[in-house]
Amino acid sequence: MELRQLRYFTAVAREGTYAAAAHALSIAQPALWRQVRDLEQELGVKLFERAGRRVRLTIDGRSILDQAAAAIATVDRLEATAADLRSARAGVVAIACASPHLRRFLAEVIGAFRESHPGVAFKIREYGGGSAPGRGIPEDLLDGLVDLATGVAPTDDPRFEGFPIYEVHLVVAVPDDHPWRDVAAVEVAQLRDRPLVCSQAGAYSRRALEAACRRSGFEPLVAFDSASPMTVLALGAADLGLAVTIDDAVPEPVDRPWPRLVAEDRGVGDTVRLAWRAGGSLSPTVSAFVELAREYVDQRQLSTST
Repeated sequence: MELRQLRYFTAVAREGTYAAAAHALSIAQPALWRQVRDLEQELGVKLFERAGRRVRLTIDGRSILDQAAAAIATVDRLEATAADLRSARAGVVAIACASPHLRRFLAEVIGAFRESHPGVAFKIREYGGGSAPGRGIPEDLLDGLVDLATGVAPTDDPRFEGFPIYEVHLVVAVPDDHPWRDVAAVEVAQLRDRPLVCSQAGAYSRRALEAACRRSGFEPLVAFDSASPMTVLALGAADLGLAVTIDDAVPEPVDRPWPRLVAEDRGVGDTVRLAWRAGGSLSPTVSAFVELAREYVDQRQLSTST
């Protein structure tokens, strides 16, 4: 049974004559008649009977017509959905990200994309603070739970493709009355033996802080840690330790920036990237979102360079 035969059958039922149906379908009448006859033979039932110069549905034909129309409608919806997906008018974009990436970049891009693609849905797997060992944003992406991910990852990792979206830096968020408040940078060595407040184990800023301290020959003295960057700020403001956090996770001070943490005159930080599985095939909808994200990155770079 072919879909074409069902379309021909419903056309004859609608028009009442083979001639009118053939004209509506822009095909030859004998070809139309043969297709309906072949359908009757395949189904083993007679679909039409003569009524003067017209034809009318038999009892069996009436029983089959509704199902034939439903089948055609289902296929039409499927084709329309596929067309929407090909043109990025519909579909789902699943993204794994850390909370700061939404505030700094993704939320704006998603908003702009939804304006031009209102039929597209987004599924966000959001991470904050530390994560369980062996489970995180890269694993979500590699396991196919998401289409895209944002995060700090080596640029030479063959498992991923992508491009940079913005830079992040560790900052020492000292209170306004602290002697370091007006300096531009704090050397990692200056943190030796000082109580620190930082993110929990597993978070990028905690790993970066520990690695920088170890390269300088000491272990950080962590007095308090928290999964919430705002809690880190609050504990630091209460003079419970020097608050060390990542600059995209907290609001930037209005008057002057916090000092950046540096090691050998280089800022401690990295690049946040938008990534997808290497060698994977992105859907048209996801590809359209990636291109818009790339345009946003280019616009930001242009605005900061002028």
